Amino acid sequence: MAFILFNQDMANPKLEVYQIRLKPSKEEYKTFKDFFNETGLTEKCESKKSTIFSKYFDKFIHKIDTNDFIGNPRKKKAFTAYDTRPIGEGTPTIKFYSEKEIIEGTIEGGKYGQKRNKSSIKNKLEKENITQANIILDKFYFCLSLL
Repeated sequence: MAFILFNQDMANPKLEVYQIRLKPSKEEYKTFKDFFNETGLTEKCESKKSTIFSKYFDKFIHKIDTNDFIGNPRKKKAFTAYDTRPIGEGTPTIKFYSEKEIIEGTIEGGKYGQKRNKSSIKNKLEKENITQANIILDKFYFCLSLL
């Protein structure tokens, strides 16, 4: 499984690639379906791989598209997903391609816990506090693919 994360900040783009290797606890070979059936991430089923991946995608969206940010208090970072389900004419920010076993889209996140100020570039006197509870959000593109 590979996870690619790309910071969409044009001034300082950053690409991070993570490869996740799943090792069975026993000597026997495990399939994608075995992994999801045993972990409880999806309900046990005998469906084809693309159907299981589709169920995984539904669980994935349910975990990241919440009313609150998903945070790491130790690192003072948090992220969330917006508009993951199509509403009206808008397209979702996260899509999946079950036959290709790919989930891709954008999430937003950043650091919090620092007291800062922001100001207009055109008028330095227009100053506004950014409290420690505020997050300055950056957009991140990600791609999760089963290899």
